[in-house]
Amino acid sequence: MNQPQDNVEVIGSRPPSPLAALAEFWRARHLAMLFIQREVKLRYKQTLLGVVWAFLQPLMTALVFALVFGLWVRVPTDGIPYFAFAFFGVAIWMFFAGSVQHGTHSLLANQSLVMKVYFPRAALPAASVGLGIADLLVTMVFLVPVLAWYGVGVHARMGWMAVAFAMLVVLSLGVALAASALSVYYRDFPNLVPLSLQLLMFASPVVYPSSIVPAEFAPWLRLNPLVGIIDLARWSVFGTGAFPEFALTVALPISLAVLVAGWLVFCRLERMFADSI
Repeated sequence: MNQPQDNVEVIGSRPPSPLAALAEFWRARHLAMLFIQREVKLRYKQTLLGVVWAFLQPLMTALVFALVFGLWVRVPTDGIPYFAFAFFGVAIWMFFAGSVQHGTHSLLANQSLVMKVYFPRAALPAASVGLGIADLLVTMVFLVPVLAWYGVGVHARMGWMAVAFAMLVVLSLGVALAASALSVYYRDFPNLVPLSLQLLMFASPVVYPSSIVPAEFAPWLRLNPLVGIIDLARWSVFGTGAFPEFALTVALPISLAVLVAGWLVFCRLERMFADSI
């Protein structure tokens, strides 16, 4: 019996255009959700504390930073209690770093799947970002009582947190797409990613506020989109200082550009994944 033509998809030898690949990925978005569910189960399977680990990691890191930079170095935080200041920044940073690191290895860790079955490969790095979203949401749930302890309540300004979160997801996905594709062709690239993330952390206001950066270096530092994202997120929750306009004028377009560039790199290299992996 002949199958209806509408249900037949022809896969040619020529790679699809980036727009066609995007449409194909959207049609297979349920596959990315399945990958996310798989990654969440693998991460927390047979763990004693389960999803609490998503909270303990930024908590312990923030405690160390609070001890070193808050009590000993006494880094100014624009009036925000240092532990809450650091915890918030560390949670955002760990989402970005975790998504990028996991996304970098997503294709290499699924070699047999990539070689044997055809599907939109972008679903794998996208699932890494989805796993980071799940971890960050768990962290934010546990962060609520911490903020309440310091007297931070709910207010309308927190709506900007959704904007900062969307920018963070866009940026993380763009970097994860490019890093995962490059890792297939350059096997030493995954070793470069952790070092780059360590350097980028100190170029981001995770443990210090961007307000203490000297004026002559501030414009260059703001080219790092994480600066605008973290500053906007902190302003939306704590409300200290002026509204970080550069988050929308600098960080937002750069984040979108990174996503577009990451997608183009991924589409350009995807056609040879099965041969190179």
